[in-house]
Parts: sequence; structure tokens; C-alpha cells
Amino acid sequence: MRTRRWSNVPGSITRELYLHDGVALDAHDEDRELPAELAAFVPADESTELVVAFQSSGYFDPGSMYGGWQNLGSPPEGEDERTLDEAYLLVNDQRVKLPQELQHALFSVYESEVNEQEIDTDD
Repeated sequence: MRTRRWSNVPGSITRELYLHDGVALDAHDEDRELPAELAAFVPADESTELVVAFQSSGYFDPGSMYGGWQNLGSPPEGEDERTLDEAYLLVNDQRVKLPQELQHALFSVYESEVNEQEIDTDD
């Protein structure tokens, strides 16, 4: 296997949101602290989804086991950088644009999920 490189491969995560007492909450992680300004964009009685779209660029080198006992080859290594493409809400299948600062704040809140999301780098 040889080194694999990719650039600007799209990916996204989706979370269901709802409004409770004027605060936007993640339906599957109500303890997650979301930016307060998000509440202004989440309607009280509407189905709302947050979409965080990102791009991934990086490489993976599987390493080498060749070389005999004097030269043990090289270990696997790689890098995968994920950057925000955009974050927006879907309210009843209608796209709601969010301010740039709020998009970046949401990307930070969901950074671990973005980094765990599998993407297809085979091309």
C-alpha cells in the first residue's frame, strides 16, 4: 500500500435541536453547552436540525515493514485537518443561514464529532 493523499473532501454532521425556556438544546446531549445566540434562530415549535459541513485534507502513509532486523522500516503516520465549510439550520427543510461567528462557535462545540466522522478518502 502506498501513501494516500486527499484534499477538500466534504463531510458533515447533523444534530437535532429544540428550544426549551428560551435556550437551544441538543436533543441527544442536553448537557452540551451551545452558544446562547443560537436560540434566536431555533423556532419554538418547529423541527430543527443543525448541519455542520466541513472539509478534510490530509494524508496516510501505512509505513513499511521491509528492511530486515537492521532496518525496521517506518511506522504508519498521517494527518487529517478538518475545516469548517459552513454551519446552518434546517427548519422544516428550509435552510437558515447563521452568522459567521456563530458558525465557528458551533464548529468548536462539535469539533470532536466532526473529527470522528468517517469520510471517503478513496479516489
